Amino acid sequence: MSIRNLSRIALVTLAVGLTATFACLVPDAARGEAWAVSAPWIPSAELAFALRLDALSLVFALIVTGVGAAVFAYAASYQTERTGRFHALLALFMVSMLGVVLADDLVLLYVFWELTSITSFFLVGFEHGSASARHAARHALLVTVLGGLCLLAGLILVGAAAGTTRISELLERGDLVREHGLYLPALVLIVIGASTKSAQVPFHGWLPRAMDAPTPASAYLHAATMVKAGIYLLARLSPVLGGTAAWSGIVITIGALTMVVGAVRALGETHLKRMLAYSTVAVLGMLTTLLGVGGEHAVLAALLYLVAHALYKGGLFLYAGAVQHEAGVSRVTELAGLLRAMPRTAVAGALAAASMAGVPPLIGFLGKDVVYAATLPDAWGDALGWTLLGVAFVNNALMVAVAIAVAGRPLLQRAGAAPDGARDGSIGLWAPPLALGLVGLVAGLLPGSLAPLLSAATETVAGAPVGGGKMALHGFTPQLAVGLATLAAGAILFALRGRLRRAGASVARALRLEPAAGYEQVMRVVSWAAERQTDLLQSGVLRHYLAVTVAGTGALVLAGVVAEPPTELPIALAGLRASDVGLALLVALAALAVTQATSRFTAIAAMGTVGLGVALVFHQLGAPDIAMTQFVVDVLNVVVFVAAFHHLPRLEQISRRRSRVRDAALAIALGAVMATVVLATAATAPDETVSDWLVAASVPQAHGRNVVNVILTDFRAIDTLGEITVLATAAFGVVALLRLRIRESEA
Repeated sequence: MSIRNLSRIALVTLAVGLTATFACLVPDAARGEAWAVSAPWIPSAELAFALRLDALSLVFALIVTGVGAAVFAYAASYQTERTGRFHALLALFMVSMLGVVLADDLVLLYVFWELTSITSFFLVGFEHGSASARHAARHALLVTVLGGLCLLAGLILVGAAAGTTRISELLERGDLVREHGLYLPALVLIVIGASTKSAQVPFHGWLPRAMDAPTPASAYLHAATMVKAGIYLLARLSPVLGGTAAWSGIVITIGALTMVVGAVRALGETHLKRMLAYSTVAVLGMLTTLLGVGGEHAVLAALLYLVAHALYKGGLFLYAGAVQHEAGVSRVTELAGLLRAMPRTAVAGALAAASMAGVPPLIGFLGKDVVYAATLPDAWGDALGWTLLGVAFVNNALMVAVAIAVAGRPLLQRAGAAPDGARDGSIGLWAPPLALGLVGLVAGLLPGSLAPLLSAATETVAGAPVGGGKMALHGFTPQLAVGLATLAAGAILFALRGRLRRAGASVARALRLEPAAGYEQVMRVVSWAAERQTDLLQSGVLRHYLAVTVAGTGALVLAGVVAEPPTELPIALAGLRASDVGLALLVALAALAVTQATSRFTAIAAMGTVGLGVALVFHQLGAPDIAMTQFVVDVLNVVVFVAAFHHLPRLEQISRRRSRVRDAALAIALGAVMATVVLATAATAPDETVSDWLVAASVPQAHGRNVVNVILTDFRAIDTLGEITVLATAAFGVVALLRLRIRESEA
């Protein structure tokens, strides 16, 4: 058996095994039990590698592994090149996504969160020979990583407000967080992080572009799992951040806008995968809106529709991939007669599309029924219910039209022949989407199979249990009537799709609503700013770099002095010797001579005088070893400058009076600031000197009696390593230049 086949079998076995393991835990999780494991990770920061599985985590874990098993089986037949690498990336993503939903520590959650972004980048750009795939991968990475940085800041603020990073402990301190001054900035930052990952407006543009990824990756990441990470985050932190006017206003507004934009753009598309991508954006907006509404009914509706969407949208993406793989057509307007040409694939697509449209008795119909029950005015008793009901109705009607366009028309329309070569592929291409469709059918027929787990998960989020009867049909109810009206409205919208598509295209052109328009505009601004910054800071003149470095260092030090000004400066002039004053004047006058010299010889001699004067100062203070080092270094500098004398540019060409005055002012200012810092430090220094401490600590801490060696190898080890690195780099550079010169002379 080949390594490729082994990787396929191992991947599917892993997903199926994990799904079976999680499925065995459903009865216990439905009773409210949770499993936790923890191991020390960064003890100094009180961080642990903590994992916890409760009902909410189990719902998402079953989606990740269950849909993953179908996608992995599909990928074994779909992917033909670099199969091992593709399977490895899918497996890494599954582990990362499981880490997100199982993490019981905020920092650990963030680590796995970023791992999903990285693996998504590699999967979207898997066909790296395509420029559009590379651009789409970069777009997705930049948006999600930017959101990840906002999320990290928000999680840090929440942890600071609650006094813990352990999520299980955090959930019990919601009142403390909501009353803290950091609540609002933490809420905004976390919502931004969740919005970028779950493609909420205005960050939704990356998801349609990500359809350049291979179909298994699109089905797994961008329909069923990764885009649900933001939904999971909002659900998990809802007991901590929810229940306030700020939470409801921000989350509901973002979700409602995303619903409308995604649904309208989905009906306006003709590309099969992009149409599905925009409909995914609309559903993600609906889930976000329901979590913003809060309450046990809305949360139950969100979780049930989450499961329904994972099943039918995963199946639809796999159906679309099979059609493109076998028929070679990607636009719905070019597809017809697939029921006869691809009957098995057609059945799988029809089941998924019917669930998406909300046709009974599929799980999609049950999900929409519970959504309408949660958004009806009777449930909330105010204008918010009517508004949400209207938005949900329009969104779902557009989803019905999209479902008909994706599967109904291509399968049932007889006009026109099926594309050449259209036929059912291998069993690996039609069995996985068919399996997802059948699971959705069984779940719709037997809602009691999902009720205990979803009820327990709802209690975890909303804090109140919901009876399983909420998921069962109760005859002709108001929500059933609204659901049937949705099907009729969707059929009408499909009949008018041509006019709506043209109108939508006109509006999109007028408002520049292309998915990548905002991103490209931002990138152009960033590129312009980078060019201006480079022109300003990267002048290519070493003197300018030194001036900026000196000025920046002085400003930072001065800011510290101003923040905590010294109370006293010990200046004991009585103990000064004439030699000390003379050396100080010598160094100062020599430094001034360097800045005013117009001759190379004068500048070099003055610079050498500065170094020798500093060496004498060290000698006067009782540090002959440092003085000797200073003396040797300065003599070497003078010799090198003199040796390279005729290669140096004329001073008049690089140094003008104005720049000299500026440089002198910078030097004097930095010297004054540093002198103030040294004096202030001396005023607060302990009686014990550094030398005494080094001598006393040499043996007990570093186990060495040679104090100088201990300082170099232990107390200043990093400094010594840096010096060695600099010398080694310089040596390599010299050797490279000498070899280059030898080659030129030989040539």
